[in-house]
Amino acid sequence: MNPPPAAQTTDNQQAPITGLDIAVRRWATPVALGLGIGLTAYTFWRATLGEKAGGVGSVLVLLLVATMGLKLAAETVLFSSLGGDATPRQAAARALIGPLSRWTTLRYVLGCFGGVILPLGAQILMAGAKNIPPVLDPTAPAVLVGVSLACLVPAELLERWLWRRSQALAAAEDSAPVAPVA
Repeated sequence: MNPPPAAQTTDNQQAPITGLDIAVRRWATPVALGLGIGLTAYTFWRATLGEKAGGVGSVLVLLLVATMGLKLAAETVLFSSLGGDATPRQAAARALIGPLSRWTTLRYVLGCFGGVILPLGAQILMAGAKNIPPVLDPTAPAVLVGVSLACLVPAELLERWLWRRSQALAAAEDSAPVAPVA
């Protein structure tokens, strides 16, 4: 039985890398960006009214942090394929820690700050914590959420670029001629 036409590849074309981690990465990008934009818009709107983001802002922060945590964990799963038999996943992971390592590091730093650390910081400013009283002025959390979005958008664009670039490097590595062993 022949595979469907979308799954067929030619000799110079690599089969697409699939798996649960790849699916999570695909659906979590628009969700994370949507939550980041929604949180920023809601927080700025509430700040213009002179009010804190309240319960809706807390839920948006929680959803954003959970989505980005899941997304960053799913991206890290790719590195578990290092070692063993040569596969397209392994070649993509090698590209991410090899020639693309600086971009990969930047992506993780921006993703952690834009999707986890800064939104949690804004939440602490909005609602307070155990020994930290909430701020009275809603402008500070709004600015922090704006900076969060300014980190989140390039992080997600960089993630998409890294994914495509790592697959291209993996395909080039697979098609490179093997030197004879002397």
